[in-house]
Amino acid sequence: MDYEVYRKKIEKFLSPEEVCWVIKDSFTHGELASFVERIGIFYQGVRTISIPHNQLAWDLMEEAMEKREVFKSLVKRLNSINSPLIERVRSLSIEKLKRDSSLLLEEEGGRVIWALIVDEREAVNQLVPQFIKEMEELEAMAKEEDMTSEIMESAFTEMVDKWTKKKVEKLKKVNERLNKSNKLLTKENRKLKQNLAKYSKRVKMLEKMYADLTYQKGKLNKELHKKEEEIKRLEGEIKIMRDKLKSQPVELLQKSLHQLERENKKLSYQLEKERKEREESLQRLEAEKISLKKQLETQLQKVEELNEQFHKAEERIVQLQLYLEKEKEKEKSKGGPSVIPHKGRRVGIFIDVQNVYYSAKRHFGKKIDYSKLLWFLVGNRYLVKAICYIVQHPELNQESFINLLKRNGYIVRTRGLILRADGSAKGNWDIGIATDVLYLVEKNNLDIVVLVTCDGDFVDLVKVLKSKGIKTEVVGFSKNTAVDLKRVSDEFIEIEESLMLEN
Repeated sequence: MDYEVYRKKIEKFLSPEEVCWVIKDSFTHGELASFVERIGIFYQGVRTISIPHNQLAWDLMEEAMEKREVFKSLVKRLNSINSPLIERVRSLSIEKLKRDSSLLLEEEGGRVIWALIVDEREAVNQLVPQFIKEMEELEAMAKEEDMTSEIMESAFTEMVDKWTKKKVEKLKKVNERLNKSNKLLTKENRKLKQNLAKYSKRVKMLEKMYADLTYQKGKLNKELHKKEEEIKRLEGEIKIMRDKLKSQPVELLQKSLHQLERENKKLSYQLEKERKEREESLQRLEAEKISLKKQLETQLQKVEELNEQFHKAEERIVQLQLYLEKEKEKEKSKGGPSVIPHKGRRVGIFIDVQNVYYSAKRHFGKKIDYSKLLWFLVGNRYLVKAICYIVQHPELNQESFINLLKRNGYIVRTRGLILRADGSAKGNWDIGIATDVLYLVEKNNLDIVVLVTCDGDFVDLVKVLKSKGIKTEVVGFSKNTAVDLKRVSDEFIEIEESLMLEN
């Protein structure tokens, strides 16, 4: 399947509004909302299912025409939904379609347009403008018919005489009584259906109980048969023992009994001895286990301390490398050595990448330059950590973007989308970001927390930080950032167009 051929056909024969027409007629509202979430389009603070159908179709069209992977997914989904109609168009000859295109007018217009576009025959593709024109003429005729019926109805109302009004009122009363009777019948019918459903469930439950009882009866019969066989066997052994008692003297039996008692005592003593030895072994093993556990905990604590020291050293190396590169650039631009900036307070930067990506796209139609953003936010202060939080979509490859962030001095944390049973998807880092902020504030003694987000869900986190005496800076877009988040923060910093990448 050559997706470039599809793209060329769409650009040649369809306008953006007609592409939206295809999407609206092909998807139900629930299917469209689920598909939009699955490809990674989210509306901050609003459930996707509550967005109007037309808006979802338009946003999906724009995303598909911009991104190749989204375009591929959309084409596959449209081909799957409209496959019966596509096969029907392929079965019709070109002459028949040209002579009588009304063969397809009973179908939804957008779906027919897609079936004509994806057909391999170019002559069929060229029928798309004719079909769209016929659909528009039909809509105009329908509007004219509606206007004519309204005029006729108004004229008829004026011609009604006074003496007919009483009859109309009587008919209305009769109609009301019929409506009431109909409602009562509908209610009774609903009750009967409910009762029938209850009885059906009861019958199924009784059938299941009967099947269980039949199964239990079979098991009991088998067990009873086994017991009967066991009783017969025991009766035979008792008979043999009685015959032996009759044939053997009593003294021999007493000797055998004494011998059995001595062997029983001997076995009891050996078993008690073995039990004590096993208990002692278990106690020794338990003591060794506790000792080894303590040693393991000590070693793990040492490993954690070494890992922490190693991560701090790595972060420091990255900061120094970035600082040296910046100083070299300054020296090149000024023609001489630059002065080392004074280190300010300890700052941690936390970026909600998904949130600011869509905000930048709506605000400027561009992407953020994360290298410029980092130095803009740090200034002359001491950077402890800069962390980017990303939700990865299974159909999009973000490895190059993640590597770019790491090369620019960021720590990147990722997580995948959570797929629900209904096919929809969910993914955000709100709780993860809040947990990391509180943890790193205590662990690294942060003085300043910089939150790069427009999401109002972080208002409570900012309040907690302020109660601990931590200065909080919120960085975002003025039009998109929640008002409460700007109000509770110590300082709101707007992302300007100078921090954007050129298209």
